Amino acid sequence: MVKLAGPTLLLTLALAASPAAASDVRIASEGPWTVACSAEEPGDTWCQVGISFESVEPPYGLQLNYVRESRMFFAMGAPEPTLVRAHVDNHAPFDLDRCLAKMCLIKNESAEQLLQQMLNGRSLVVEFVGRHGMPPPFTVDLAGFAPMYRRALAEPK
Repeated sequence: MVKLAGPTLLLTLALAASPAAASDVRIASEGPWTVACSAEEPGDTWCQVGISFESVEPPYGLQLNYVRESRMFFAMGAPEPTLVRAHVDNHAPFDLDRCLAKMCLIKNESAEQLLQQMLNGRSLVVEFVGRHGMPPPFTVDLAGFAPMYRRALAEPK
């Protein structure tokens, strides 16, 4: 059974990654999209908009996120991806192919192009590629992405 994970998984990951910032995590969601912000240091808040995919059988926990401060997309999870491919509507796909330590990312102009397509598009297809145990591609409605992106932008830095 495939389940799109919402704020709970993102909060769990945020808490595991930064226990000191746990009390500063703020979460909002719309549809399958979630925004989370955490204060890394006083006066330095990082926000991300993301979506998570999880399943017990076969087991996986995967996510795709856009980070406001670094203006990049990253995908991560288990099983470990070696490439993540994302495409909006009928546009050409973008490869998140800079992979290290269970995380793949895309930055710069390619990330900006993907962001603009996601803000204006209807659906996103995300394919996680790995050595073993990867699920089939996911198709996600983008209706909630733009509101969550705007929410992330509105949060103080």
